[in-house]
Amino acid sequence: MSRASRDQVYVAHVLELHVPARSEFVVRQRWLADPEMMAFNAGWEVASEGYDRATGCIRWPRTWRLTR
Repeated sequence: MSRASRDQVYVAHVLELHVPARSEFVVRQRWLADPEMMAFNAGWEVASEGYDRATGCIRWPRTWRLTR
């Protein structure tokens, strides 16, 4: 096995990706809905569906789209 192959195998065993469930985003959902927390976003042109320019808040989506 070449050195490059050994390195790739090693990295594959160290890296583990986790796709979070919707329920794991409770804190983030609260932050995005809190006008005090999101005030730094207010007034900007933010390209995010559900963005409220007046408050800076971002509406939490009811459904998720899978992107690849």
